[in-house]
Amino acid sequence: MKVGLEIHVTLNTKSKLFCTCSTTNALPNTNVCEVCLGFPGSKPTVNKEAVRQCTLLARALNFTVKNNLVFSRKSYFYPDLSKNYQITQFEEPLGVNGSIIADGNIRLKRIHLEEDPAQIIRNNKTLIDYNRSGMPLAEIVTEPDIKSAEQARLFMNKLSRILKYLNITDNVKADVNVSIKESGYSRCEIKNVTGFKDIERAIISEAKRQKKAVENNEKIQNATYGWDPLKQKTYVMRLKESEADYGYIYDPDLPIIKIPTQFLKEKLPELSDEKIARYTKQGVPLSDADIIAQDKDIAELFEQINLDPVFKAKWFRREILRVLNYNNQTILQSKFTKENVSKVLNLVYENKINEAVGKKLLEKLVVEDFDVEKHVKEHDLLKIDDSDLIKKVTAEVLKNNNSAVNDYLSGEQKALNFLFGLVMRQTKGKADPGIIRENLQAELDKLKSK
Repeated sequence: MKVGLEIHVTLNTKSKLFCTCSTTNALPNTNVCEVCLGFPGSKPTVNKEAVRQCTLLARALNFTVKNNLVFSRKSYFYPDLSKNYQITQFEEPLGVNGSIIADGNIRLKRIHLEEDPAQIIRNNKTLIDYNRSGMPLAEIVTEPDIKSAEQARLFMNKLSRILKYLNITDNVKADVNVSIKESGYSRCEIKNVTGFKDIERAIISEAKRQKKAVENNEKIQNATYGWDPLKQKTYVMRLKESEADYGYIYDPDLPIIKIPTQFLKEKLPELSDEKIARYTKQGVPLSDADIIAQDKDIAELFEQINLDPVFKAKWFRREILRVLNYNNQTILQSKFTKENVSKVLNLVYENKINEAVGKKLLEKLVVEDFDVEKHVKEHDLLKIDDSDLIKKVTAEVLKNNNSAVNDYLSGEQKALNFLFGLVMRQTKGKADPGIIRENLQAELDKLKSK
């Protein structure tokens, strides 16, 4: 199987690509003007910020960036284009020959700027919202290097990370091109698939459809398909057009624009791959480093806390992310701050509270900011490491739970965890787990030897 993707990334600008209309959400057909509606005599002007963002993205994806910006007209007649052509780049894209590593090297053919068409809404009747017409898009076209649906998902996840680190919106949709060996690699395109899981599912579904067609001696038509996420299947939209059908010409209303030197030399932020390499050099396990670096905001908080990297990585991966996921929150939506997370982790690291207390504090902090040290003091949460006290509680637990003791002596290992939990409960979760286990094992070994 060969898969190629054409990814459309909506850029994070305040105005549209060729006019000053706002890109914010609004009532249908209110963020429009004579330029994005294509009125006769209207003249487009290029959004400088869109050029900057697309150039930055091109450099982050290892493209060779051209010095000049050249726009073309792609002519086709459809209700979502009021002027009957789309301003895009065809003959001379902004960048060529990029790459992304995602379970192998995936070559990127080109990246270019273009305007988004209007939005067609079908609900018993057909409606068109031109607010989207003219929104700035960066289109990334891959070579057909992707060999599986899973690799496509990994690729999209990697691209999503880069977009977040560059502070470019994560509003992404893709046209998916699928072909299989059995048909001689006759390509079919699935239009406008949103969501990484749906991209993966659409590839699987389309590959199965093509294999079944070949088995039934049916010809695979070079066609454009849609994706129905409810039925989990593709459906024919129209026969595939060729590039010649679009009648590309250079846009006479837009001169050749020299890309500003500062855009070509702007410093790229440290991206996730570089963070992963730096974290692993500090001793952080690769799996922990990869998960922490997936989210720019998580990575920034991780780096703000001055603690042993391996220790804090364990807590970020296992606990910080656990409580965020449980509460369905991002790091920015939560009440986590550099100060309160740092205080909890430092108390655990310095052995002043045990891990169980640390976890409970994080569970509370994610939804409510409070003074950690004051809370620990007021609720008497400091660790109990008094061996005599723990030994006394252990003896009481063993004395009052003969059934569990006998189960352990009979070879039932789970009974040890049950007894451990009782001692921890008696000490309100504040006792040193190591001392508890040590005392429990010593007392049980004495009983076993009798």
